[in-house]
Amino acid sequence: TISVLNDFTVTPNHLLTIGMDYQKDHVKSNEAFTVHSRNNWGVFAQHQATLGKLEFQQSLRHDDNQQFGSRVTGGIGWSYPITENIRLLANFGSAFKAPTFNELYFPGFSNPNLRPEDSRSYELGTRGKTDWGNWSLNAYETHIDQLIAYDSSIFAPANIDKARIRGLEGVLSAQIKGWQFNTNLTLLDPINRSSGPDRGNILPRRAEQSFRLDADRQFG
Repeated sequence: TISVLNDFTVTPNHLLTIGMDYQKDHVKSNEAFTVHSRNNWGVFAQHQATLGKLEFQQSLRHDDNQQFGSRVTGGIGWSYPITENIRLLANFGSAFKAPTFNELYFPGFSNPNLRPEDSRSYELGTRGKTDWGNWSLNAYETHIDQLIAYDSSIFAPANIDKARIRGLEGVLSAQIKGWQFNTNLTLLDPINRSSGPDRGNILPRRAEQSFRLDADRQFG
């Protein structure tokens, strides 16, 4: 992977980033892969601005994938402080994800007919800071076309026409008596939205509830 970017400070409150990247995938294996290499060219731009108390960000990206053609993705974000220590935020973004070589061609566990994923995500949240640490609470919803997921009926990955994932995530970090604590709680509602008998089912291999706690301390 090669990536080059440049930041332009248009004014003290406006930052423009322009760049490009190149990715080359190459497989060298004793297994008989149908395709051995592919490349992806990408160009992107991002604008970050501060307008009074409002923070604003917008981005745009174009990918040219050797296998799957061109895709345009982008995003827009907004945040605003409601108090000195609490900030509201809203985000929208689109994404493109090509299947990996293993998902496409690995002998005995692959599907050469896989299509890439396209998704759109919406997020609303708030974050804050206190004397003892930081916290955030975010709700989001993602709509995915051609989701790549494991299909137990064929023992290989397959595309799910449409999927919807709703999530609520809380993050808390605090320093207590020399210890640094970081916690993360995620509640998911990952649903198959494609037509057919699986409509309304939970998406495979996705936890509906997850919790993580990290505790760190330095001695000396």
